[in-house]
Amino acid sequence: MTSDDAELEARADALRRVVYGTPEGFASGAADELESVEAELARRARESERAAAAAASHEEERFDEARTGAASGRVDAGTDTAGDRGVITGGAPAAAGEGRSADGGGPVASATGTRRRGRLGTRVASGLAIAAVLAGFAVAGAIAVISVATPPRGLAVFDRPQEPDDESLTVALGAQADTVRRIDEVLGRGFWAYLNGIDQVCLSVVPVGTSLVERGECASRARFEEHGIMVQYAATELGRHRPDGMGERDVVVISWSAESEGVTWELVLIDPPTPDRMTYEEWSNRPVAH
Repeated sequence: MTSDDAELEARADALRRVVYGTPEGFASGAADELESVEAELARRARESERAAAAAASHEEERFDEARTGAASGRVDAGTDTAGDRGVITGGAPAAAGEGRSADGGGPVASATGTRRRGRLGTRVASGLAIAAVLAGFAVAGAIAVISVATPPRGLAVFDRPQEPDDESLTVALGAQADTVRRIDEVLGRGFWAYLNGIDQVCLSVVPVGTSLVERGECASRARFEEHGIMVQYAATELGRHRPDGMGERDVVVISWSAESEGVTWELVLIDPPTPDRMTYEEWSNRPVAH
């Protein structure tokens, strides 16, 4: 991000506080300015993405050309060596004078056979080299697919590009807007992660279908790496979304940690279930040990 981008982002944050945090903010001139500033930020983000994609594509082409050139050089060197030396793998050296012409000239038949066999060996070796290169690309491709398909864990969520589903004007108040990421949705609530102005890691909870931040917690990066961030809900707060078997005084603890792909939750029983109470008749007729 350039200094101009940072200044524009800071201006957008200030305008959001006016538009969304003050009475009649939507009707003020700040709303129009915020719209134009956010449009400019979006345009710059798209340009940066296109430039990064073009640079990556160019680098990949250069890498492919370098591989092709290196493989070609190895093939040429192997052909010349096999042809000149007449190497025959597993064969016996030709006897002195064997394969010479009748007038005592240079080698005729044996040298020709040697070169043919040498070239065949070179072609086989070249084929194996090409197959090895293709296999390497296949493995690299498989690793890339697995990497893309696996959701990021913990703070790695900030390394992926921001997507339309990540954007939340409610959560963006007080946040670095370009760091807002939607990480999960459970128990009728959406969970957003972001970095605030002092580089703390934050988690905001917004009930689905509303624009109200219901819970919000922040922690330093070091504390997040060690403990994560937790929020909790009582049964009465979850309404129809509360888990089966949850008692009136029980609590759900929801966590986002450095090792989790999204949020996880667990039910904490404040009033564990107790056995049914005996009636007086049952108590009076119970067996008594002697």
